[in-house]
Amino acid sequence: MNRKPELLFEKFEIETVIKKDAYSAVYLARHIYLGKRIFLKTLNTKELADPTLLHRFKREAKILAHLEHPHIIKVLDFGTFGDQFYISFEYFESENLRHWLKKRSLTEAQKEFLLAQLAQALHFAHSQGVVHRDLKPENILINEDLELKIADFGLALWNDERHVTEATSIVGTPAYMSPEQIRGEELAFKTDLFNLGLIVFELFKDKNPFLGTEVGQTLNNILNFDEAELRRSYEDLPQNIVKILDGLLRKNPQERFASAGDVLAFLPFDDRLPQAPFVSHKKSIVKAIVFIALPLFLLLAVLIVLKEREKRTVPATRGKPEAAPTQPLTTVKKDSVVTHRTSVPPVAPSSQAGSKKNGEERTKSGERVRKSTVANPVASPAKAGELWIECQPWARVTIDSVLTVTTPLKKSIALKAGRHRLVLRHPAYPEFRTTVQVKGGEKNLVKFKLDTLFGYLDCQVFPWGKIFVDGKLVDVSPLKKPVPLAPGRHVLVVENPQFPKYSAKIDIAQKDTTHVRVHFSRDVK
Repeated sequence: MNRKPELLFEKFEIETVIKKDAYSAVYLARHIYLGKRIFLKTLNTKELADPTLLHRFKREAKILAHLEHPHIIKVLDFGTFGDQFYISFEYFESENLRHWLKKRSLTEAQKEFLLAQLAQALHFAHSQGVVHRDLKPENILINEDLELKIADFGLALWNDERHVTEATSIVGTPAYMSPEQIRGEELAFKTDLFNLGLIVFELFKDKNPFLGTEVGQTLNNILNFDEAELRRSYEDLPQNIVKILDGLLRKNPQERFASAGDVLAFLPFDDRLPQAPFVSHKKSIVKAIVFIALPLFLLLAVLIVLKEREKRTVPATRGKPEAAPTQPLTTVKKDSVVTHRTSVPPVAPSSQAGSKKNGEERTKSGERVRKSTVANPVASPAKAGELWIECQPWARVTIDSVLTVTTPLKKSIALKAGRHRLVLRHPAYPEFRTTVQVKGGEKNLVKFKLDTLFGYLDCQVFPWGKIFVDGKLVDVSPLKKPVPLAPGRHVLVVENPQFPKYSAKIDIAQKDTTHVRVHFSRDVK
């Protein structure tokens, strides 16, 4: 019996909880009146400790309701229900720009296409009197077709709102602030242009030029940067991108571009952006695999058919037929899930059995020979057992390399009695491999708490660096939290383009944190 989905506010069927804390939540849901999937944000005003959060929530709903643009996330409706304030957004299956910068590879042309969409959306928002104030990779969403949308207008200013922020109450994300934003000065749309310049720099140079080891250093870098020195760090880029950065990354707002629309003049796209100029990298790979694999699969199928026909036409072997197998026939899928078992029944006694002594039979010459006595000529199939897996926080579990399930389980898994291999995967942790013993006729329970299975690396880098472990990029300093690693010895490499590489072997112990400090100017020669 299927469980009925939870209904919120009498119109949203909840499919998945994306994020939830004491006072707010984000869901993937279905709007029963609109008949479509949506993103739903809720805020519990009764439990709210900071009233400014409610103001942000209402501001975002109000602003987005007036911003109808293909590259800005769309609000469908908003309102209150009891103590809850909610906003429903269009469903846009995507990853943020941070994910694309870390995990995906983009061509120069694809980067320019994304930049054109971003500039166009920002230019439209400014034309409606909206200053975003928190433009950063995390608030820029991109789907597999490279369609882009700006999200999260919770800190935005609109029309008649006061455009001055107290210096003691800086609003925004430090690494993407403008100098005037840090100083608490009057903010206009040109502060977004500086934010945009930092995103362009990171998009084409794979780093934020002002990111420090701590917030204070980052803010100081933005306030005191040398424009000529900064320009030297990006002058190797294509000339149109250099000119864009020249017009965005200026300390004085008056020296920046007049509008975000000026960026489009340096890009090979006009106001009518093409619908789908690029096929996503993922889709291209899938198409290539299908193109190559399909003929091979058809050829293999033909060969199998021919082989079967050949077997059927081979003359029967002379002599006695082969004896029936004495082992039980067991139908078991490769994923080790027991689906069906049958045993070959004992052969019926021969009509001549009465002429033979128990345990004897005659050869052709009439000589009696003793048969080996078998108490039960048919081996009993191994009894199946059940496996129940619990894992905190959750994991995709692969059993014996073929069957994959996701916790929390809806029902236990039937498996052959014996030892089975498990692989646990969670995006925030390394793979964990283990084996479990399943006892026949029993329900076998195994529990995992992922944060106790690993050790942790806390790596502090001065001024900053890309952190690699065993050849894989794990993060860029400063780390927000220690990195989980499998217990054992690992090779740590830290890279900063202005210094030689730092390399060392580190030992990670389970449930323990290894602290490493790298000071490039002192530790690397």
